[in-house]
Amino acid sequence: MDPYGQQQATKVKIDFRDISKSGCLLGLTVLPSVLHQIVSTVSTLPQFQSTEIWNSAFRDSFSYWFEPSDIDFLKTYLCCIFVISADEEDPVGELTKLIQQQHTQQHGGAESANSLGPAHCAAPKWFLPNILKYYVVLHDVEDGNEEKANEVFAKVSASYGSDCCHMLKINSTSDADLPDPWQQILEQRYRGLESGLEMARKKLMEKSASAESLASDSTKPSSLVPLSTPNSSTPVFSTSSAAANPTYPI
Repeated sequence: MDPYGQQQATKVKIDFRDISKSGCLLGLTVLPSVLHQIVSTVSTLPQFQSTEIWNSAFRDSFSYWFEPSDIDFLKTYLCCIFVISADEEDPVGELTKLIQQQHTQQHGGAESANSLGPAHCAAPKWFLPNILKYYVVLHDVEDGNEEKANEVFAKVSASYGSDCCHMLKINSTSDADLPDPWQQILEQRYRGLESGLEMARKKLMEKSASAESLASDSTKPSSLVPLSTPNSSTPVFSTSSAAANPTYPI
């Protein structure tokens, strides 16, 4: 509903990122190489022999991976979901560590900007100082202890509020024929990522080796050029003649 009372149809896309494991947004050091590999990979697939599909792959990958600028809010995070397993030896303690890591990354300054996520990823940017936080207790129904899971969830709910907590139960069925709902999505999303990172790594190593070679060459003594002594045929200019015919650097 807009301010004038008119109903508006809006599409909302929710983007979840595991910033501590698989990374989030790529800096400009590695992004061009990743985009190059993504388009190259798509162009070799028989079903993607179309420039429009190549352009779409580039556009989608760029919008997914690019690092936002300081004044850009497209890729700033609104919420952080903390997930712990009920089977941990100290689940509540692990949750406290995760919360402290996120708080340090967001509020700890430049020294802690990269405390989360792989080195090739840009530090996450947050939309507000006090973002929404949600807490999930993961319980494996097949192998986990349900009583312990309920106790952990009760402690987490008491500490952070029941409205912001949820127990997620997995492996509730043993049907081996269930399809993997994430395989196709993940294959498409991470297509070309590893090869792009490897390409960027090689470029950085080559650049570093080239810089070291130039630095080494600059420390070598320059060759000496012998200077001949003036003879009778060498013209000699007096101060007055030089002043009358000044020279200018070209």
